[in-house]
Amino acid sequence: MPWTLIGKTIVTEALNPAHPPEPKPVSRRLVRLMRRPELGAITGTIIVFLAFGITAGNSGLFSMAGIANFLQVSAQLGILAAAVALLMIGGEFDLSLGSMIGFASVTIGLCVTQFGLSIPAAVAIAFVIAIIVGALNGILVVRTRLPSF
Repeated sequence: MPWTLIGKTIVTEALNPAHPPEPKPVSRRLVRLMRRPELGAITGTIIVFLAFGITAGNSGLFSMAGIANFLQVSAQLGILAAAVALLMIGGEFDLSLGSMIGFASVTIGLCVTQFGLSIPAAVAIAFVIAIIVGALNGILVVRTRLPSF
């Protein structure tokens, strides 16, 4: 390799090949796929399923009953998350959803056990009370300009 001494610094010249190696072509589909924001959620879901699959063993998590149970809970949480997502898109952040779920559950339980009402009647009463409390919460947020959480 040729070199030159300039002062106390040695300068070398690297030999450049006549034809540099061409980079391996990456398909455009793969590049577009890697740029998608959903990829992180899908990858995370796969990692969680693998982790539970490894740690759960033969507990029945991946049996038909276990999958049905998992999907039922996921559907309920997804419906609730859709409502909160609408608020977040609008620039608000509402933490009262969790407390309202607990409040409605306790209301249903009290109506059935303490007052002897049927489950459909208890659900209807809890629904009406939750609507009233939610409306009061909305009025307080709008009128007083308090943060929604």
